[in-house]
Amino acid sequence: APVKTPYEIEADLKARQPVETVEDIYAVADESQSYIAAIGADIESDFGVTFKNPGLKDIDAAREKMQRKGYVSSNQMTDISRAGFVINKADDADAIVARLADNARHCFGDSNLVPKDA
Repeated sequence: APVKTPYEIEADLKARQPVETVEDIYAVADESQSYIAAIGADIESDFGVTFKNPGLKDIDAAREKMQRKGYVSSNQMTDISRAGFVINKADDADAIVARLADNARHCFGDSNLVPKDA
């Protein structure tokens, strides 16, 4: 099967989210944020970068975004759980992306969601 484009991957992930309302997404968001935080802490330790964990997007900001963007379902939202890294050199970014791709493959199995060369 052909490798999906980033836009196709995003659309597929959004379509498979088990949520419709903002309340639905926040019911599972803590678990997602904890998962991201665990991966981020490991990456921070392994690569000597700084992991930034701002926590979940404020629920009122999420509701406002739903209205502003005209979303019909909260499964269209992509940034309720979020995090980032402060890197020391450009190579750090490549290593972080590779680690995140490995984690995604572990979660999604051998699907076409994550390109083999990510």
